[in-house]
Amino acid sequence: MVKVSITAIFLVLVTGFLCFKIPDITYPFVVAFILAYLLNPLAIILNNKLGMSRAITSIIISILLIVLMAAAMIYLVPLIYTQISVLIRHIPAYESYIINNIVPIIVQKMGAMDPQISTKLKVIADQGINGMFGVVSHAAQNVWSYTMATIHLLLFMVLVPVVLFFLLRDWRHIAEGFFDLFPKHHQKFVKTLFQDIDNVLGAYLRGEMIVCSILAIYYSIALTFIGMDFAVLLGMVCGISIILPLIGMIIAITSLGLVGYLTFGFSIHMAYIGGIYLVGALLENTFLTPKIIGDSLGISPVWIIFSVLLFGYIAGPVGILMAIPTTGVIKVILVHMKQDYKKSNLYNSKA
Repeated sequence: MVKVSITAIFLVLVTGFLCFKIPDITYPFVVAFILAYLLNPLAIILNNKLGMSRAITSIIISILLIVLMAAAMIYLVPLIYTQISVLIRHIPAYESYIINNIVPIIVQKMGAMDPQISTKLKVIADQGINGMFGVVSHAAQNVWSYTMATIHLLLFMVLVPVVLFFLLRDWRHIAEGFFDLFPKHHQKFVKTLFQDIDNVLGAYLRGEMIVCSILAIYYSIALTFIGMDFAVLLGMVCGISIILPLIGMIIAITSLGLVGYLTFGFSIHMAYIGGIYLVGALLENTFLTPKIIGDSLGISPVWIIFSVLLFGYIAGPVGILMAIPTTGVIKVILVHMKQDYKKSNLYNSKA
């Protein structure tokens, strides 16, 4: 048992070291592993329903991934890159317009109540706007170069489907080998625990991917139809931001409102934008989320918001992204701990 534990710890440490020290090499393998985890149920369905072998289903899924990645590279990536380039060119003009036209109006209104407040507000607003546009500009200027330089996109596109094929084909053996690392008298408990985690986490992640994709497509098409600047970029932001409760809504509304005003001014188009967002929010909350995701996590909205704020404080943007799935995993572990506690002599002791 000691040897098994040492081996498991050694493998975890080596994997962590490789991911930290040489991320360029490990990225394709990490992405392929995540995709294999998410697509494994599809492989099982094809295997059971259509009677295909595991190797054939793995080949079909890998080919579909290649087709999707190629379509994204041909159509989507150049469009996003073009919109990012336009955004970079427009940032100085946007920043100047807000500072010279919007901020003075707000300051004038506040100054009527208290001149000191208006002076302080102008300084804070100028600093905040400069900082915000500085962050957006820096991120936009580095998105494309960072992606192309560090992931080595061509190698990434070739390597991920290949690794995905082998992972999907051998997934059952990989899982059995992992559980075999644990002591035999604990294997049943570990399998049950990971199965429950998979039921919660897998359903949530797969559901969120589908919902985010549908909403991103909807927002991109709707915003393009009314002639909004950076429609596809904003559509992706609004679609992906739903994974962050409350914070995502603030990001989406702020982005749409700001870019909408800078594109159209105070016109009827702002009402169109509001209507587009309202339809998207209703579609998400009344149909997509209940039908596709359901209550897979079973966590109160209060705890979800708390976890997002807590993990965001601890680990920044990455923490915000990982907050909800991590909370779901913690909940499953706590449920199992509670069940074991209720079976223990400590809980059932009459003394």
